[in-house]
Amino acid sequence: MRGDGAAWTHRQGLFYGTSGRINQITVVDTRSGNQPWTASAQVGSFTNAATNETFSGDLLGWHPYVSTALDVTGNVDPRIIPGPVLEPGIGSSLLPRTLATATPGKTAGLVQLDARLKLFIPASASNGRYSATITFTVI
Repeated sequence: MRGDGAAWTHRQGLFYGTSGRINQITVVDTRSGNQPWTASAQVGSFTNAATNETFSGDLLGWHPYVSTALDVTGNVDPRIIPGPVLEPGIGSSLLPRTLATATPGKTAGLVQLDARLKLFIPASASNGRYSATITFTVI
């Protein structure tokens, strides 16, 4: 993600903000029947390897998008629904959060998902490179 250099005032104090986007995720469902599924993601803490300083993954928010949802015949499948917007610092992104849901009655097909990201970086964080792991699950 690229920092935009803006300082954001948030209920927990002063933060810098950055935004970005996750790489597109493709879900291919080849099961027969009309079984629903949910794609979710969660993030761990951000860590600076040089200083071992951390800040909460709860400061990462995302806005999920379904960019492609096709059934096996190549027709648009309206039964794929993006998950709710998760604002940084509101609700924990340390818990699995829904990126998209395939509702009952959907058929096999291909779905491409992504999410726009927004990260609050505490103004008290030391300079340096921070990293975190985002884990994706489809059930």
